[in-house]
Amino acid sequence: MPIHGRPLLDYWLASIQQMGTLDTIVNLHYLKREVSKYLRRPCYAGWIRTFEEHELLGTAGSLRAIANQYRTSDKTLLVIHADNWSDCDLSAFLDFHRSAVDRGILMTMMTFDTDAPTQCGIVETDSNNTLIGFHEKQAEPPGNRANAAVYAMEPALVDWLNQHPTVNDISTQLIPEFMGRICCWHHSGIHRDIGTVPSLLAAQCDPPHPNPPQLGDDWQHRFNQHQIHRELERLTSEHGGAYCV
Repeated sequence: MPIHGRPLLDYWLASIQQMGTLDTIVNLHYLKREVSKYLRRPCYAGWIRTFEEHELLGTAGSLRAIANQYRTSDKTLLVIHADNWSDCDLSAFLDFHRSAVDRGILMTMMTFDTDAPTQCGIVETDSNNTLIGFHEKQAEPPGNRANAAVYAMEPALVDWLNQHPTVNDISTQLIPEFMGRICCWHHSGIHRDIGTVPSLLAAQCDPPHPNPPQLGDDWQHRFNQHQIHRELERLTSEHGGAYCV
């Protein structure tokens, strides 16, 4: 899905590259051939690897499998659910996590304020931003501060996942086990799940991303001619707006 004419994944990878964090793994499952072609661009050579999830393992299950295959269990992991459009500052997020580790925190969760709290995991925190309550997609959640599905995780969490092979979901199984050892870092800017047409169209008119990708290769030129752009123009017209690029 394009945002301002670029694939959403472009923006996440540009933000990671700007940090200098060049050991990146992209999980593949749906449309894996198309995503693999996208990642075989010269700009991604040498710092992006892939993990093919042949059957869905769950968010925690895929994390366990990836960490074990690539032997990352001794490192702090930055875990991103990249189906969200966000202008978050990943460097500030990781700096906050590193300072929190000194007080026994094992995981930092990025949060944002949502206008659809029943569709999100809603958080409760204490005065130190430590997670003390978590409500995953409940009918009447206590607030609208939500899990942004971006995490920094210490190696102890991967060790715990290996000791609990039936745990397959981060939100419903991992997070509840570490209440009090998870802290929250709030992102006050843009954070959208673009999984609905209105949200996808709204994202096209959001302000430009602070880390815009600078990619003008053959893949991008072909993508510029893709049918998805004409489809977005049609949908925008049907919804009474103008397609912003």
